[in-house]
Amino acid sequence: MAGYPTTIFEEEAILLAAVMEDEEREGNRTRRRFWIRDIGRRRGIHGEFHHLIQELHGNNEEFKSYFRLNQEQFHELLSIIEDDIKKNFLLLCLKQYVSFRYLVTGDRFKTIAYSYRTGASTVSSIVNDVCEAIWNRLQDKVLRIPSEEKWKLIAKDFEKLWNFPNCLGAIDGKHVLIRAPSNSGTTFYNYKKTFSIVLLAVVDAHYRFTVIDVGAEGRNSDGGVFSNSVFGKALKDGSLNVPADEPLVPHGQSLPFVFVGDEAFPLKRYLMRPFPRDQVHNNEPKSVFNYRLSRARRIVENTFGILVSQWGVYEKPFRCRVELVDKIVKATCVLHNYMRQNVYVTPVGQCEQEILTQDACLDSIPRVSCNATQEAFNVRQEFMRYFMNEGSVPWQIAYVHRGRNQD
Repeated sequence: MAGYPTTIFEEEAILLAAVMEDEEREGNRTRRRFWIRDIGRRRGIHGEFHHLIQELHGNNEEFKSYFRLNQEQFHELLSIIEDDIKKNFLLLCLKQYVSFRYLVTGDRFKTIAYSYRTGASTVSSIVNDVCEAIWNRLQDKVLRIPSEEKWKLIAKDFEKLWNFPNCLGAIDGKHVLIRAPSNSGTTFYNYKKTFSIVLLAVVDAHYRFTVIDVGAEGRNSDGGVFSNSVFGKALKDGSLNVPADEPLVPHGQSLPFVFVGDEAFPLKRYLMRPFPRDQVHNNEPKSVFNYRLSRARRIVENTFGILVSQWGVYEKPFRCRVELVDKIVKATCVLHNYMRQNVYVTPVGQCEQEILTQDACLDSIPRVSCNATQEAFNVRQEFMRYFMNEGSVPWQIAYVHRGRNQD
């Protein structure tokens, strides 16, 4: 459905008039215990829902700029969640408009309430209901744990696009800023000296989430969140449909499929992290490995960047209860995948914006002690050898030396 026809707007006006008349009669009957503010009574005359939004429906580009989804996506989503938001058609539309405007702007509930001529507590309730419905309805459609065949397709994409074979995804944690909850002490206080919850995510080669874990307190490190997450535990016990080991070259040694992360994560047989910085200096093979890992790992950082640029709610600390923050984060993650489900990245070679071997951002990352098994060390060594021989790319040595010259 490309947009609402005029007849539906006429129906909305009739519905709104009926709702307002009912409110007025109810207010007159129970004047002492029930009161409707004048600003709410005039929402059909001045409210954003019945004026600006009607105009936006005439311009798909403006509509997408305002709500981030185009009209077809927006109305398709409306049909997906309508069973969870059981109201008449007018109120169903209003709820989705209000929620998306909050997600796009990150404005206070009171600001959104003035725009739509409703109450701040009503906006909070609407955002809660809609985000919960979006997560419940979209999770199984766009964020399902991959099958073994799907994992293999993801690995092929990482090899083709980002030159890292047997890679099932890039993993990282994002601190979502919040206002310190009452009586929480330092529970949500993180190493950046802000209050946050953690969004732990795994992404595929096309900047789409494959696994998320939301809600860990900010005081936890990414490695700690990973170890305690359902995903981390399932990966450890082998219940994630991960494919069996495969060689990187014909008739070569079989190596496990792995995830790639930064120094905040532990080195595991199934999880590769960079060599420590003090081991990389003047060591070309280790420098090359770190560069190649960074090339694949940066996809998750870029995905977080896309998420923040799409949804302005991430640009400032959340001012709502933590339980609602969790729902909002989950909803925006599945919306991110929903919007990108048919978007594919074009393969590239050498890139002007490549991440150098010595990532500047690594200086601020709390490093975890590496109590890795000998098998994990051996797996990393084999990847390093591959990158220096059969799997080398023409520009890697130049980037390694350029990175040293900038230190």
